[in-house]
Amino acid sequence: MSKGDICIVFGIMLFAGIGTYIYGLGQYSLKRMIEYTPTSKAVAVAPGIAELKGIARQFGGTYISPYGKKECVYYHTELHKWSGSGKHRHRYLVGHWESERPFCLEDDTGSVLIKPELHSAGSEMKLIVKTDLSHKLVPGGGLLGFLDKKVPNEPLRLFLESHAKDLLNYNDLVEVHETVFENGDELYVLGSASAYEPYKDKADADDIFFEGAPKPSATLPIQEGFQMLISHDKKRKFFAMSEKSEKDTLSEVGLAAIIYTYGGPLLFLTGYLLLLWRFSLLQLPFEALGVLVAFAMYSWVFLSGLLALYNSLAALKNAVERASANIDVMLRKRAELIPELIEVVKGYARHEQNMFEGIAFERAESMVHGRELIAAIAEKYPDLKANENFSQLFGELARVEGQIAASRSYCNECIMLYNTQIARIPYVIVAKFAGMKQIQYFGGRQMP
Repeated sequence: MSKGDICIVFGIMLFAGIGTYIYGLGQYSLKRMIEYTPTSKAVAVAPGIAELKGIARQFGGTYISPYGKKECVYYHTELHKWSGSGKHRHRYLVGHWESERPFCLEDDTGSVLIKPELHSAGSEMKLIVKTDLSHKLVPGGGLLGFLDKKVPNEPLRLFLESHAKDLLNYNDLVEVHETVFENGDELYVLGSASAYEPYKDKADADDIFFEGAPKPSATLPIQEGFQMLISHDKKRKFFAMSEKSEKDTLSEVGLAAIIYTYGGPLLFLTGYLLLLWRFSLLQLPFEALGVLVAFAMYSWVFLSGLLALYNSLAALKNAVERASANIDVMLRKRAELIPELIEVVKGYARHEQNMFEGIAFERAESMVHGRELIAAIAEKYPDLKANENFSQLFGELARVEGQIAASRSYCNECIMLYNTQIARIPYVIVAKFAGMKQIQYFGGRQMP
């Protein structure tokens, strides 16, 4: 190896150390995000950071993956080629293909749309810097094919014929990586939730907001109104999707954070000192500079840890406030529905009107009592139960009641996590200085 090549190797070590360190900081940030975001039920997902576990379901139809020809709700396919030899041998991204429309993540309370957008940056290098830096994808299933002209591979040949004909006569190695999520796969997702309207107009099923999405299948009704969608957060630059449990995902991300965050400065310092040695510059001022930079890296990790203590508590408190506000919205919705139902009931059972007199519907217990009265009266009047307006309103009321119950459970989970954290060392010290106190658990509440 020539002297110039040695310098290149040492230089690569130096810059690799910096890149590794930055990647580790991203993984550390993601670890904190997973650790301090309570897992929500689908019905309780509100705008902001959201964490959800459920079953993958199709939205408007399924895909056939380009390479493996698997029926799936999501696919991500990459095509790479190798060139060069020896130390100059490299792998290059030729192209990538990814499903364009979202899929549903369903639990026992409802469903939320998921839109990964893993390759939104447009190239492999940008993907590494902008996305993999701060998100973790654990593939649900993989297919890996190699094409060597001496060993023909029929599936890969067919794939190249339809996606990259210019590589059919390529004289080096070609590689395909494909990840698919099938209908029914159990997934864990962390991302940014926002309101999304799947269709502008029920009469125009083609007006879906995701380019290339087909009409909904006959078995899937068009959903009106807004749904929650969890996607890649372009500001915070994080997204996690895994077939593993939250605990396993957290363990994997945490290990990566430790290795890269603490190994990066060491790799940088090694490369720096070796470069000094190569140019005979191993003198105190130059050595001290490298040591100071490495020390600054480790110091930033320490300071980031201190800041993370406060930020994690603030994030938990915000989660509690957001969940509480979501419940208030649903309580107002319930308060609007019950009087409407009562008016419908009065039209069918006029002599039952006195049963509703004196009920103060601004109180939660009164609302529950009113709903029970409505249900009891509906049982006595079959025509009332058959009324389309009554059926629609009562069904909406039942849905809202389910949302309130799930949201209350999620809110209390957030409160429990927050109260537990501010009682632990060193969080208790940070909480004391920040004036953070225990929060009472959510119970029944009057209308705000």
